[in-house]
Amino acid sequence: MNALLSKEFMTLRSSLIGLVALGSLFALAFGHGSPSATCVIGVVMMSSVVGSSFSYDELYRWNLFAVSSGIARRDIVRMKFALGTIVVAIGLCMGLAMLLVKTSIDGTAIDVGDLVGGMVLAASLGMAMCSVNCLVNYVFDSSKAQIVSIALMIVMISAIVSLATLDMTTNIPWIGGVLVLVAASAISATSYRISMSRFQRKDL
Repeated sequence: MNALLSKEFMTLRSSLIGLVALGSLFALAFGHGSPSATCVIGVVMMSSVVGSSFSYDELYRWNLFAVSSGIARRDIVRMKFALGTIVVAIGLCMGLAMLLVKTSIDGTAIDVGDLVGGMVLAASLGMAMCSVNCLVNYVFDSSKAQIVSIALMIVMISAIVSLATLDMTTNIPWIGGVLVLVAASAISATSYRISMSRFQRKDL
């Protein structure tokens, strides 16, 4: 697994460096000191790495080479989902760093409750996005995967953001964050199971 992840980061290092730099600028410029906005910008930017990974694999026929070399298909799928988890963590750290920079410049304090809620929302959204991206790429061929992925992302982001605002509409503390976390966990688990099943049967 470690070797597979090392391959991913070696292949994607240029993209990762560029996204960290660009995502940091976007989070700093458009986050407006909001924990939710800043963390979400960082995570969403980094989540695109998963799609790039599948594009590289398709271009160089990596899956065929890996399976022919004796690498288990389940390990390939696990590696993709592990990659998603890592880039979401990087996005969170990037958003948090830019939030600290922004508040230091403005001389404002960070509300701990807002920070925790923002990080939960960003992490949940990022994990759901990465999981769905993996699912779409394992279920559909490359010509359809991008279109289907964009459509699903729009629906999913709208649904998760709507759940996140339930705190204000119901006056129940943390209900939005809890529901977002539950929904993201369900999406990730379902995507993982379907991806594993489809890739085991996929003709390379």
